[in-house]
Amino acid sequence: MAVLDSLGLQKGDEVLLQAFTCNAVPNPMLWLGLKPLYVDCKDDFNIDPEDLKKKITLRSKAVIVQHTFGLPVDIDEILGICRQNNLILIEDCAHTLGAEYKDKKVGAFGKAAFFSFSRDKVISSVYGGMAATNDDELAKKLREYQEKIGYPSYCWIVRQLLHPILMNWLILPTYRICGKYFLILFQWFGILSKAVDWREKRGQKPCYFPKRMPDALAALALHQFKKLEGFNAHRKELAIFYY
Repeated sequence: MAVLDSLGLQKGDEVLLQAFTCNAVPNPMLWLGLKPLYVDCKDDFNIDPEDLKKKITLRSKAVIVQHTFGLPVDIDEILGICRQNNLILIEDCAHTLGAEYKDKKVGAFGKAAFFSFSRDKVISSVYGGMAATNDDELAKKLREYQEKIGYPSYCWIVRQLLHPILMNWLILPTYRICGKYFLILFQWFGILSKAVDWREKRGQKPCYFPKRMPDALAALALHQFKKLEGFNAHRKELAIFYY
């Protein structure tokens, strides 16, 4: 949401995105009054450049390109389409932290990129993420956006910090016996949060969006950054084994 807001897009502007994506991508568009325009995918679940060309209209202002399941999209072709049509390229790197395209890290090709640190991503701080840009003016606007929003409540922060503790020490070790029921009960009573709020599934904005990333969750992410290469190497081994 911070990236879209900082780009200065106007209500009614179209943002193209691939059809296979998380609701966390189109929802902020709706909250800002933008129009999501879906583009078909190829067999690798990345955006189809040919369908992208067909979907561009006079109201189209930006393209969000998702690097799906750790597989970078053919960014050169997408960049060419964006330049021909004067579109802003935004990279969705939620699945691909640390991945490279032609020896260059993903997230460094578009005007902006965003990364997720959700509990099911490459590294986890339970909630949150980061935005990146090489554009000084956009970086300034992103900083201004960050400074004008507040932090989530202490109660909400504690709930997120409980997640790795309860998952690692109670739920996962006993998952086949009773851990699954612990998880359901903890979420039912609000001790643990769910990855996706019911309001998000309906396109509504939860009360804790948008918020600044609290220091406690940022510390979790920074700690896991140190392990990123090992995490990705392990994932490659698993992919080779199953492939």
